[in-house]
Amino acid sequence: MKKQTFMTVMFSIIILTIQSVYGQTKQLSQEVREDFCVNAYFNYKYGNDAFKAWMITSARNIGLNSIVDIEIAIENICKNKKLQDEFFQNVLRVGGGRGFVFQQFQSIGMSAVNAKKLTDYLIDKEINNTQIVTQQNRTNNNEVKANQRPVKANEITEYPNEIYNPQPLSDNPSLDTMKWNVQGIEELFFSDDSIKFPMTITKIQKALKVEPVIEEDDYFGYKSFHWTLTNGVVLTAMNAQETNIGWLTGWLIIEGKNGKTVSGLPFDLVINQSTIKDVEKQLSKIKTQKIGNYIEFRKGEQDYRFEFNEDKTLGKVRISHN
Repeated sequence: MKKQTFMTVMFSIIILTIQSVYGQTKQLSQEVREDFCVNAYFNYKYGNDAFKAWMITSARNIGLNSIVDIEIAIENICKNKKLQDEFFQNVLRVGGGRGFVFQQFQSIGMSAVNAKKLTDYLIDKEINNTQIVTQQNRTNNNEVKANQRPVKANEITEYPNEIYNPQPLSDNPSLDTMKWNVQGIEELFFSDDSIKFPMTITKIQKALKVEPVIEEDDYFGYKSFHWTLTNGVVLTAMNAQETNIGWLTGWLIIEGKNGKTVSGLPFDLVINQSTIKDVEKQLSKIKTQKIGNYIEFRKGEQDYRFEFNEDKTLGKVRISHN
């Protein structure tokens, strides 16, 4: 009897030892969480609809229903580990492997080092919890099914308003240099007529010779500058950051005031005149992403988004440094 009791105790100790060695996952550092949550909120506020859908779904999954509660939770995501962890689980539910998970976090602006740490943490934790399932099983998972909603088409473009498997934009290396000839902002262009980032607000101000309207983001400390030119061109420099060489921006938006047409765009497109079909035709041979009321694509270090008006004409062009 004593021998049996002794063997039982020893077996229990061995099992506990194995569990303590192999069943534990290292804790995620605050530095990595901070890198994620700051970039997550930034992308929720300024990024594409797909990311917003992921974030809203995560908030709903932890019991938040009203848009006010969801907005407050996302605004304070750096203090809300429950929301962070639910978002992480949503990424894992999509499947796709370690490389895919890493891409999702790096694409929102996390450093490669922190994105890898977060990816390794999540996948190791999943393995240790014996939650290894195939992508087919993920699709059939009842929890995933419960959270899925029919994808609605945008009433302007008929593109889906949401996508459940967002991918980073693919580059178009064979595409020629994007050349611009918009009147009133010519001095912003480089010698090859391209727009390159980052760009100082001082350079823009000197080129436009018009005083901007300035908006400040108290949360991130960014500023957005809006210039309206006499010819009706409206230029916005978004999310400018203060540096030792002045305010720098990596986002520009070009549009026309009160329906004013703006020509001189790449592909011979015209703001407030070219239709959705015109834009689709011009971009038909390059890799694009269509979602909500816009088409976007990547060329080198720049991303280009063509957004549409309610009358299905081109409303604005957004250029950003990726």
